[in-house]
Amino acid sequence: MKIIKFAVLAACLLFGYHTEVFAAGSCFQCHSRQGFTKKFVHEPATREQCRECHNPHVSKHKGLLADEKTALCYGCHQELKETLKAAKVTHNPFAGGECLVCHDPHSSTKKGLIRESETGSVCFDCHEELATQFKYRHQPFASGNCQVCHDPHVAERIQLLVDDPDRLCVSCHRADIEAAHKKFSYKVKEEGCLTCHNPHGSDSASLVRKVLHAPYQDDCGTCHNNGRIAGVEKCLECHDQIGEKLSSIHGHLTSKGGNGCINCHSPHASDFDNMLRNRQSQVCRKCHSDTWDVYIDKPYKHPDAEVCSNCHAPHGSNYPVMLKDDGNATCSSCHETQGTFTHPVGAGVVDKRNGQIMTCVTCHYPHGTIFEANLKLSGSMELCVECHKNY
Repeated sequence: MKIIKFAVLAACLLFGYHTEVFAAGSCFQCHSRQGFTKKFVHEPATREQCRECHNPHVSKHKGLLADEKTALCYGCHQELKETLKAAKVTHNPFAGGECLVCHDPHSSTKKGLIRESETGSVCFDCHEELATQFKYRHQPFASGNCQVCHDPHVAERIQLLVDDPDRLCVSCHRADIEAAHKKFSYKVKEEGCLTCHNPHGSDSASLVRKVLHAPYQDDCGTCHNNGRIAGVEKCLECHDQIGEKLSSIHGHLTSKGGNGCINCHSPHASDFDNMLRNRQSQVCRKCHSDTWDVYIDKPYKHPDAEVCSNCHAPHGSNYPVMLKDDGNATCSSCHETQGTFTHPVGAGVVDKRNGQIMTCVTCHYPHGTIFEANLKLSGSMELCVECHKNY
């Protein structure tokens, strides 16, 4: 009889029928339940099914995880994996499968198993520069409710905004707009809110940005005539030196919205001395998302890839892709030794594949690639034999 019982037990263990026994609290003989008793508990943890995520014996993953973290999460949350495939803009931790940057895998006091943080919001753990820099803070931002305006996973708009910025503002502040703008000689429209206000905070109680355009500060009538939007010619009355740059072979001015200048610059107030509407990388990304998408997830990126004006002339240039100088000179302004002792480049050095002059970008993609040193192909052989086939 003992032999039969032992055989049955061995068969159960072999074919996995010990799961019920194992799941009924065995883990908590060693591991405290304290981390599993907060208001919101991960569903497998409520059933004490630790084995849905962990292997109780051995694993090649930290924490005895049964699989790689991303695969485990997507095993149940397949719908999120599908949204990632079609997403235009993704939150970096989500795109990289780092779910635990924001979520607690066991339990949390916050809905959605949002991880608790000493900063008051898990968002500020990464965006720490935003946490304390303002004297006055927008209420959702101050309370850490970033998701009121931003989607934490994917969105159609840059900076993961859940809707058009003006619609977001008006959804809460419609009744405030007319009363707050009585001092203006013309009716303020329910649009362009961010040309004056910082949505996170400011040293101004009305959240006006810190750098004020002189006409906005002194007399709106300088630019506006009966409330109409001023054209490019009005901007150039003061910024005539910019007009020369816009007249370059490769000019940046577009007429989108009636005034190309305000595609990039705020006509009223800004957090930047050059009156940009946003951080430079975000301003450029609004139109050049294709460039951004090519390099953003690459392991080797140019360290200044998000400071576009280090290499490009933002208003216009006589060089291709609006570089500040010719391709080699632009690169060697920082990489001083390149082109003098390495591969020959410049006039007289011809790319046999297309008959063009060899430059740094013949072999390197300056924004970012999957190859070390931003090479377009592997530098061990693959790139070289493109030209040197007989060596």
